[in-house]
Amino acid sequence: MKIWSKLYNLNKVTFIIERTFDVEYPNRKFGILIDLTADSKTGKPGIASFTFKNGEFIHNFITGVGGRTGLAHGEVSSPVAASKLINWGYAGVAVFNPYRSVILISNEVENAIY
Repeated sequence: MKIWSKLYNLNKVTFIIERTFDVEYPNRKFGILIDLTADSKTGKPGIASFTFKNGEFIHNFITGVGGRTGLAHGEVSSPVAASKLINWGYAGVAVFNPYRSVILISNEVENAIY
């Protein structure tokens, strides 16, 4: 991920190259501008992250031969002689004033090399 900043009229603007949309839309280019400043009247932030209660991180184990320690007895969930830990969670993002944020989408580009 590339990050660089520029100063425009005493405002610092940071650009981040992120290739998330390239996987789903390989023939289009995107730009996202989100206003992160708080509301001047209420102080409410411009953007916030949400999750289910106690859903930030969920841990699941698939136990192989030897269990979690490698030397345990008991049920086996995997035919492989190893255990696996899966960490995942729920998260979402809300932009409270979408009229101050912009998503730029290019026209479809065919046979372009970038």
